[in-house]
Amino acid sequence: MRKFIKYALLVINIVSLVIGLVVTLYFFYCEFFGYIKGDNFLRSIHPPLDTDGVFTVGFICVAIMIISYFIKKKLF
Repeated sequence: MRKFIKYALLVINIVSLVIGLVVTLYFFYCEFFGYIKGDNFLRSIHPPLDTDGVFTVGFICVAIMIISYFIKKKLF
């Protein structure tokens, strides 16, 4: 059971990292080319989120990464 929890936390951490990196790349794109081009980019790929939603998802992923890291560190 501990092995399953360890791997589940690892998978959660990796998925959160990947989503966080994608959100970070989006915000770098917005900073370099402007938020209007960033909004146009989001409209062109038709996600269910706007810029604020992407920003919120990024913060949630960072929080999940930190929490899963500390849970993994405490249990193992």
